Amino acid sequence: MKEYMEKYSISRDVMAEWPVLMHEHASKNPYAQLPFKIKKEQVMKSPVISEPLTLFDMSPIGDGAAAVILASEDVARKLTDTPIEIAGFAISTDKVYATSREDLTSLNAVRETSIKAYSMANITSRDVDVVEVGDVFTITGILSVEELDLSKKGVAVKDLVNGRFRVGDEPTVNPSGGLKARGDPVGATGIYQVAEIAMQLGGGFPGVKVNAEVGVAECIGGFGSSASVIVLKR
Repeated sequence: MKEYMEKYSISRDVMAEWPVLMHEHASKNPYAQLPFKIKKEQVMKSPVISEPLTLFDMSPIGDGAAAVILASEDVARKLTDTPIEIAGFAISTDKVYATSREDLTSLNAVRETSIKAYSMANITSRDVDVVEVGDVFTITGILSVEELDLSKKGVAVKDLVNGRFRVGDEPTVNPSGGLKARGDPVGATGIYQVAEIAMQLGGGFPGVKVNAEVGVAECIGGFGSSASVIVLKR
């Protein structure tokens, strides 16, 4: 996060925009672990965990469970009026130790995975309507948005300040509140994200609703040592 702020001349208070938006979304999600709004001042004044990261830059770990039903198209249409297609998916890895990588402000596994998944789904990043990213920390969420090619490198936070990634934008990012405020059920997180995107595409998500036809779920292992991206279509 320090490297990112220095490299792109971004102040600490601007970075706080991410958790503020995540809590805004989570405040409307009955499944969220932290369903309340916060202000930037609260992020800045919360206890320092690992400078410059404070408590409100961190996702809470909690209990949670999720499930998806995989079926052929014919069977799926018998089970629901709004079957959701797994249009593309991929998994990539990177060096485990971030300090061994050429650029601390890049998540190469996410970028490589998204390119493969988009290609398999026959889409580009401009086709994505809604996305759930693995924002276990503020910086992880910001880097994810950029590596998924939803924002240019070094520009995601500035886009956020300018009103992007909310309902009505393409894409809406983490309408659940993300790991940051919906919570991180760890082993269940990846399926949780897929279930949330599927609910968004099917119109059944109980929180912030997005009128979406294409959604993406991105799950990260470690600090980008592995990443998976799944593209879903209505």
